[in-house]
Amino acid sequence: MDYHPRRGFRVSTLTLKSAEDVFATRLALERLVVEQAVRHTDRVAAMTQLGDMLIAMAEAVHRRDVGTVIEVDLGFHRALAALADNKILDKVYRLVTERVRPALALMVPDELHDELVDQHRRILTAVKERNLEEAEAALRAHNSYAVDLLRTLLIRQAKAPRSSAETS
Repeated sequence: MDYHPRRGFRVSTLTLKSAEDVFATRLALERLVVEQAVRHTDRVAAMTQLGDMLIAMAEAVHRRDVGTVIEVDLGFHRALAALADNKILDKVYRLVTERVRPALALMVPDELHDELVDQHRRILTAVKERNLEEAEAALRAHNSYAVDLLRTLLIRQAKAPRSSAETS
């Protein structure tokens, strides 16, 4: 949803370009997140929480529970951002990740794979090991995976027949 002064709110249309812009912005912010987060890997409770989220994500993937996977995925990235201990970055990051939600909502159970969990595990492991180079590589791979998946979802949505309610 977008707000336009003196015109109110408008539901924004999800296009491949707008989604790519969101994911590119998220990647840039996540690079800053991990740069700062590697300094705070001594936060045992936060690291444990991120590990627990990976377990919950894996269970949801195996149940083919798209809604839970989306919530845990977004929660993982937000918890990682919070680990950076930068309130401004955290606020901006939350704003951007909310723009990702409509894209993720296009997923169907057949698109849930262990690879998604493995990508998050790779990110977490790199942060725990304070390996900034590996964390950035893991983030780039995860972002590329997400954009490729989104491209597939948007193409499928464009090809889907519209219901009579949508066309009237």
